[in-house]
Amino acid sequence: MVIGVGIGCLVISLFPALYFLLPIADWVLRSYLHLVAWIAQWEHFFLTEIPFRSLDAVLLGLVVLALFYFAQKPTKYKAITLGVLSLVFHLFLFIEYPKLPRGYVAHTYQNTLIVTNSEAVLRAYHGTKTKGIIELAQKFKQKYRLDSIAYQPLKQGYKNVLFVDSLGIYTKGGQQSVVVLRQSPKIHLDDLIDSLQPSMIVADGSNYPSFIKRWEKTCAMRNIAFHATIQQGAYPLN
Repeated sequence: MVIGVGIGCLVISLFPALYFLLPIADWVLRSYLHLVAWIAQWEHFFLTEIPFRSLDAVLLGLVVLALFYFAQKPTKYKAITLGVLSLVFHLFLFIEYPKLPRGYVAHTYQNTLIVTNSEAVLRAYHGTKTKGIIELAQKFKQKYRLDSIAYQPLKQGYKNVLFVDSLGIYTKGGQQSVVVLRQSPKIHLDDLIDSLQPSMIVADGSNYPSFIKRWEKTCAMRNIAFHATIQQGAYPLN
């Protein structure tokens, strides 16, 4: 808008007969700036967290280019091209989005976050609710196009997943498919494996790197699958 008015004023300055349009251009520019300043006061006016993938952005760019060329000199071929690109763009907005697994053990530095999906609501189970936890949960919500987020403090167990924290306390004797180690628990991992017989042990981002290396070696010797989020990213709870 500003650039367009500026170019218009330059063109007008070349033709003295059009000088009477300069006050009008000045009024349009000032009105536009006042409108932008007024809108900027309303933070919630702006659209945020739009779930756009890279492919969506590319398709939208192609639609804009096709619209620009069509506006310059409309032709039947340009109209068909614009229509096809617009149709493809809108179709991709509603299909091909990844489905959220049953849950994720997310990677977050010195904290814990488990996200699950329940009726288009992202349930975020957290250790400490920090700004980083909120931002990461928002990314999951945006990626999987969910409607809202419900934050809840993390509990020791979630279905067939057991969390062992810094206290190192767990109930011996019951088999657990997945054990998540958090906050660097001072445990004897061999004893935990013998007691719970897990098929997978996950270490999230709240653990010391030295602990993670030791656990990884133990799991390799015991032929137990091991996943460190600091190295391999979020772990899907399928």
